[in-house]
Amino acid sequence: MSLQYSENYEEIIPMLSWIKDLATYTDESDTGAAFIYDHLWGDGTVMAYIEIQNKQGLLNKYDRVLQIEPDLLNEADSKLEKLTQQFE
Repeated sequence: MSLQYSENYEEIIPMLSWIKDLATYTDESDTGAAFIYDHLWGDGTVMAYIEIQNKQGLLNKYDRVLQIEPDLLNEADSKLEKLTQQFE
C-alpha cells in the first residue's frame, strides 16, 4: 500500500504491469483488487483498477470511485487515513 505514488501514467504503467504479474503467484482460489485513486484530493477519479482472480490480474474500466464496491473502498480509505495520520 502506498499513500502517494504518482499522477503520471508513465510512472504508473510499470507498476500496473508488476501487479498483474504478481497475480500469477496467487492461489487459484485467491481473489482481490488493486486500484489507484485520488484519496488525498478526493475528486473521485480512479486511474486504474485491477481485479485479481484465477491467477490473473485483469484491468477493469472503472474510472470513478463510485464504481468500486463500497466495503473495499472504505477499507482502502481507512488504511490510507491511518498512514496519513502517521505523518501529522
